[in-house]
Amino acid sequence: MVSGLMSDDEESDQRYENVQRISLRLALGEDELLDHEILAVSRDPSTRVRALALSTVTWLTIRGTSSGALDAALLGAQYDPHPLVQATALPAIWRGQFSSSAVLRSLRTA
Repeated sequence: MVSGLMSDDEESDQRYENVQRISLRLALGEDELLDHEILAVSRDPSTRVRALALSTVTWLTIRGTSSGALDAALLGAQYDPHPLVQATALPAIWRGQFSSSAVLRSLRTA
């Protein structure tokens, strides 16, 4: 890992690296079934891990991928306590391409 990305929390650094690997695998088209793993890390205690996960979700949805897990990650980001995570999800939320119309209804009432 690049030393500039390391923190004092080794466990958080490891989870961050894991999200980077998942993102790379998805970018290379290696495995399209990793969206549930992205959902899991979108709830990570570390803000930077959650932000990277939501960055991946945003990229996937803009690319045209949709699933219930990605929808759930975007909905969760809407209520994230850190504004960076909320802002990272905005491009995907703005596009409004979700696998379920329930997400759009939820966003309209929020």
